[in-house]
Amino acid sequence: MINLPVQVVSQVIALPAPTDEDGPDIIGWSGTNTHNFTVQSAYSLQHQNCSKVEGDWKTLWKWPGPHRIQTFIWLAAHGRILTNFRRSRWGSGISPTCPCCGNEDETVLHVLRDCIHATQWRNKTIFEADFRRPNNPTVLIQRFIKDIEDFTMKSLHIGPKLKDTIYIGWKRPGEGWVKLNSDGACKNKGEVAGCGGLFRDSDGRWIKGYTKKIGTCDALQAEMWGLYLGLDMAWREQFSHLIVESDSKILIDMISDDFKFNGNIPILVQRIMKLLNMNWHVRINHNWREGNRSADWLANSSTMVDHSNLIILECAPSCSGGPIFNTHGKVVGMLVGEFDGCPTTINVTKLKEFVKIKTTKPQGSSEVNQNVKQFTGGGEIS
Repeated sequence: MINLPVQVVSQVIALPAPTDEDGPDIIGWSGTNTHNFTVQSAYSLQHQNCSKVEGDWKTLWKWPGPHRIQTFIWLAAHGRILTNFRRSRWGSGISPTCPCCGNEDETVLHVLRDCIHATQWRNKTIFEADFRRPNNPTVLIQRFIKDIEDFTMKSLHIGPKLKDTIYIGWKRPGEGWVKLNSDGACKNKGEVAGCGGLFRDSDGRWIKGYTKKIGTCDALQAEMWGLYLGLDMAWREQFSHLIVESDSKILIDMISDDFKFNGNIPILVQRIMKLLNMNWHVRINHNWREGNRSADWLANSSTMVDHSNLIILECAPSCSGGPIFNTHGKVVGMLVGEFDGCPTTINVTKLKEFVKIKTTKPQGSSEVNQNVKQFTGGGEIS
């Protein structure tokens, strides 16, 4: 390992240590998170260095007008319209000259702007022998514009769309159950990755947490590490009833019974499934990122350490310049910087945003107390 490049060493560290039960090594495709080959991933890798056409494409595809106009705008911007110039490059023997004016090569810009016959009837002139151009195209174009405007107004007055309101947040497990929230994090396009998680009881109180810097890997593998380490820790702690939550939908699907793998099952997924089949009660749920913020912060904090050891957190962390956890392990706020230039340590002591502050100034300083109250939403300072 000493003579290997640092990046290679970091990639090796991110791999799970092999065991006899894992079987022989396999070759994986680097273009996907699942390491299985797809034509789409091969196309993306081939064109990853190609310059992208800038534009607000999301707004274009959300436009309520005719879909053919959306498609035409996209094709024109990307130079995909089948002009004679483009077709001549295929070696089909077609002349690149504009068939309407015969003055220049028929490029996209020539068709849409420069040609004296640049109208929407260009295709019919070329491909339909019996087509005759209208005598007064301006009137016909204005009629088309009015039809589009009428269509847009009708679509806007259909009525309000019914939307379901989803309340996202962390929920306590039932009596006798323990909940595990895990997450993974990647920085600098996967150059640095880590994971973390925490256990909370039916009262929402912190039981134990963990973080680990992984090495160099993608986001999905970091999620796998976070879930695997959490399940392994839960089994060692002899939690008989466990609820597992992760914000990685693809990982939750991968460890479900009805998921079909296109190739070999990743080693970490195999180990996760083996733990799930042990003699205990485990429920797997998907949660949104907003309901997994505590695990998300732990995972992100793991990327900042200078070692790859597993860190066990017996109590909710307290820190300066990071999130504030309440006694239930929930992030209740963020602390950035100092109060009045004083080094400050935040220790959460109560359920709500009540904090205990240690500062170089006297505890009764009105300026410090005022700043902390503004930060905690006016809560008491104990």
